[in-house]
Amino acid sequence: MGATDLMVGMLVQPLFVVSEIKHLNGFAPFCALDTVVSVTSYGFCLASVGHLVLISVERYVFIKLPLRYEEIATENRMIVGVLTVWVVSASFSMTMIMMASTNELAENQPLLTIFELLTAFIVFVYIAVIVYTCVVVLLESQRQKRRMQTHQLSAEETQQLRKNNKAAYTFTIIVIGLLFSYMLTLVLNIYAAISNDWVEPHLLYVISSWSFTSVLLGSLLNPLIYCWRIATLRRAFLDFMQIGT
Repeated sequence: MGATDLMVGMLVQPLFVVSEIKHLNGFAPFCALDTVVSVTSYGFCLASVGHLVLISVERYVFIKLPLRYEEIATENRMIVGVLTVWVVSASFSMTMIMMASTNELAENQPLLTIFELLTAFIVFVYIAVIVYTCVVVLLESQRQKRRMQTHQLSAEETQQLRKNNKAAYTFTIIVIGLLFSYMLTLVLNIYAAISNDWVEPHLLYVISSWSFTSVLLGSLLNPLIYCWRIATLRRAFLDFMQIGT
């Protein structure tokens, strides 16, 4: 997930800013640049959320099935999961490239509608899995916290439970940021797919730009949250800010 968020920050976000500057200043043509932005954003953003799904499933197995964790979460299965995420993301990007390679908008409109609905469905499934696993992990961490307070545990077990609780809270913060980032885009894709004939293009463009911005900010928030939850990095950042002031 770190690699996909890095690519979003280094490639997708600059391209999106350039595209928006061209639109606002009326520079033409837009088609080639818009196509590149759409292809890269769909690919890397879907890959980013897909990797978060893998992380959430891994956390779920670790919390709910700790005795079978090493048996289930094998290296081969993790590799298959990562490859599956990239194949799904690449398939969507290739579909956009093929649709953009033809100039017949009227012929592509039904396919575009299906594509937008399918994208919304995939994102919805991703978010549903992440939210479900997050709720389960958070409830289990609360149960373990109560157990830690009411039972005399060994120092090693107490340390492990605290580590699990910290990971659960970090994961919850990531999920909350994800919901704010992607739910707007999910609603917009469904809205655009069923209302292309009567929505004003200017209004649709404005909503689309803001929703796309929220998705890109989601890829920015993920590494920031993870880094902030690591005590060493957080302390180093605070020390740096004190030096700067």
